Amino acid sequence: MWTYTNRPVSRANRSSYPVCYAFRLKMLLGLVHALPDPEAGTVAVLGVDDFAIARGRKYATVLIDAVTHRRVDVLPDRKAATLAAWLREHPGVEVVCRDGSAAYAEAIRQAAPHAVQASDRWHLWHNLAAAVEKTVISHSACWNTTSSPAGSALAARTRERFAAVHDLLAEGAGLLECARRLGWALNTVKRYARAKRVEELLRPPRYGACLVDSHRDLVRQRLAEKVPVTRILAEIREHGYTGSANLLVRYINQGRADPERIVPSPRRLVSWLMSRPADLPDHTRRHLDDLLSACPEMTTLASRAREFAAILTGRRGEDLPRVPRVAGWPAPTNLSDGRAAIPPMPSGPSSMRCCPIRRVWPIGAGGGRSTAAG
Repeated sequence: MWTYTNRPVSRANRSSYPVCYAFRLKMLLGLVHALPDPEAGTVAVLGVDDFAIARGRKYATVLIDAVTHRRVDVLPDRKAATLAAWLREHPGVEVVCRDGSAAYAEAIRQAAPHAVQASDRWHLWHNLAAAVEKTVISHSACWNTTSSPAGSALAARTRERFAAVHDLLAEGAGLLECARRLGWALNTVKRYARAKRVEELLRPPRYGACLVDSHRDLVRQRLAEKVPVTRILAEIREHGYTGSANLLVRYINQGRADPERIVPSPRRLVSWLMSRPADLPDHTRRHLDDLLSACPEMTTLASRAREFAAILTGRRGEDLPRVPRVAGWPAPTNLSDGRAAIPPMPSGPSSMRCCPIRRVWPIGAGGGRSTAAG
């Protein structure tokens, strides 16, 4: 019944060589394909998610029972008509947990109009992060001038190089011509040419952890009060510092105790806005407050994002329609009828059930059937 591969016998007989490699994988998959599909039955709470068979080219849809996490079916594509046909063949769906796909929403409206469509917290938070990033970028003229980058010699040289490269590019010179005129390596010119703003190239130096780090806030406070280093050393030793005086002096001379006022990138600022304020370091929280104070819209953005986060973590879906909108954010949909909800059964399990399908599907090269175990 079994067919052996044409590998050398000496290799196949090795005790460490897996026995399963001696059989043809296609034959095993054929046996799995021959197994009858289990009955889907009635699924009251359905999880719907897509996954890539060939990323960017072909996608399929996985359906699970959101209560038991059992895989119910795999559809060959992610079109609305395919999902609508499945829903008509399997009545009884009361709740559908899905992502923000418009095709899935249309299929549910057509084939199961009485079913409640629910988005899980991960997708809601992911969509909020995308909206926050758009707002942050649109208001970058307000907040990216509130911080002054480091005024060190390295920062000054970076500014000069940035200006030199972009002046040549404005004259119509190419990258190779810029490298020839400036006498720099081509990769160096590319790095400066890719940057839209000089602030993108100004980054604080990276230092390893040291014994002063846990006392940094106190050191900063005392330096701002013009306290001598000897007194600072005595105070932090009272708080448990066990390092030497030379380490503290070097720490201060390197500027590691100075306030970190490098202009953050839009993505870094979004990460600050989407984090709990209590989870941010003190200097980052103060920096964020300064950035927000420069723009009223950014202050409103932070307030709304935190309010939305409180609703998600508290599962207060009934409060979603009452969250005031931020200018530029997409209008909320399907919330006006008062059925907004944050379900206890998110569609996250749908995404997790896609993993074994992705591993096996390309080998089968069949139709819309998965060979992964349910």
